[in-house]
Amino acid sequence: MATTRGDAMRKTLTEALTRLKYDRPRIVQKGRKISIKALAEEAEVTDSLIHNKYPEFVEKVRVLQGKAIKDQRDAKADQLKKVREEKRELQAQLTEAKTQLAVLGTQNAVLLERVRLLEAQAASDGKVVSLGQRVE
Repeated sequence: MATTRGDAMRKTLTEALTRLKYDRPRIVQKGRKISIKALAEEAEVTDSLIHNKYPEFVEKVRVLQGKAIKDQRDAKADQLKKVREEKRELQAQLTEAKTQLAVLGTQNAVLLERVRLLEAQAASDGKVVSLGQRVE
């Protein structure tokens, strides 16, 4: 008789764990993390019963928890990989922009020097007329 009751309880626990695993609970809140307490509530038993009489379910829950943690870790690793890739691209863009800024700064300095030389030449030569001046 104990075997029949034990088999029925194993079936109840298996069904409850399956519902939790696929997020289709009947009693606990949907989306709840898988735990011994959640399994006990879903199977309508105490968590101490599971710990004391059905340790194989404790192990199954721990395996599922580990799988969930691994899935979360993998998702975070993928997210981190994308962020690092974006960072590399942005750093490359920043380096290119700094290079362009340096080139433009050099070109600007050269042009300013040419303007200064031309203004000095115009001031000393007297033949160069500013576009705004009238020649008489």
